[in-house]
Amino acid sequence: MIVGSESSSGAKVDTVLMKTIARAHQWFNLLVSGEVKSLAEVAAREGVHYRFVGKIIRPAFLAPEILEAIAEGRQPAELTTEHLTKHLQPPFDWDDQRQLLGFSPA
Repeated sequence: MIVGSESSSGAKVDTVLMKTIARAHQWFNLLVSGEVKSLAEVAAREGVHYRFVGKIIRPAFLAPEILEAIAEGRQPAELTTEHLTKHLQPPFDWDDQRQLLGFSPA
């Protein structure tokens, strides 16, 4: 018997969202390191359209506590990869992100 496991708490990690966040950070790191000079270069390297890169890279700028909640499966149910990358353009301000994405203030 496992007491207090993640499954008993109802938390479920969204692996697609986690992979999207990992990809966003990978692409952002390529830009920051100077290994590539633009989103178009990332796109060419990955074999995707540069607009796709522009949408997928957005989660790289999420507040640390939002990323932590997602990693633990505590994000609002509507916060999916599709919602985050196609329907929202999260602001850079972390307080504004928390409000927009349904997280209570820190």
